[in-house]
Amino acid sequence: MARPLRREARQRRARPQLAIGVWEWLSGKKPYEELPDDTKFDLLILTSGVRSEKEFWDRITAAVKAGEIEISTEKEHYAADPPLIPDLVR
Repeated sequence: MARPLRREARQRRARPQLAIGVWEWLSGKKPYEELPDDTKFDLLILTSGVRSEKEFWDRITAAVKAGEIEISTEKEHYAADPPLIPDLVR
């Protein structure tokens, strides 16, 4: 019984994460003007190098709703992070 739980925890950790502030903005819960500076920085980092911001955010929204991307209260996005949606990056 312990093994399936460990495997499940590993799979959860393996999923890409999106900072909760970014999700609040993306889902319309907070307007851009009310976001803290660190969330605005996350938005800049996440869209750096993407071909189409609209397509990128649409795909992020769909991936979150499908459970492919996890919302995290502790996530901070960095330029060195792997892209959340690799095929949309130049």
